[in-house]
Amino acid sequence: MQATSGTRFEDRRDHAMISLLLDGGLRISEPANLQVVDVDLDVFDAVPVTGKGGKARAVQFDAKAGKALERYLRERRSNKAAGTTEALWLGQRGALSFWGVEERLKVRAAQAGVENLRAHRFRHTVAADVL
Repeated sequence: MQATSGTRFEDRRDHAMISLLLDGGLRISEPANLQVVDVDLDVFDAVPVTGKGGKARAVQFDAKAGKALERYLRERRSNKAAGTTEALWLGQRGALSFWGVEERLKVRAAQAGVENLRAHRFRHTVAADVL
């Protein structure tokens, strides 16, 4: 994920977001709905998500994704929008919506030279890895 390897706030956020999408095979709406309190890296290696049909489940992530989340959370604390919302993912004007998460994925895919990337492809990747 060289497209997100920088040290700027956006790099850290996008790297953590993509790591979680890829590691957990999340639907695009699931990370968009996460709150800061959902991520407790001292106790858990999973985040609670509510999926299709209102079904709740815990989605595990590996150490790399955990480290990416830890770096992002450190950067998030100093973001000016951090005090205005408990949403995990912050943009320039506050919480990132579903569309904001999708847009960040498109931007990073374009930077990496990957065409037509959608979060659902990550779900397929996770399923193939499990099998």
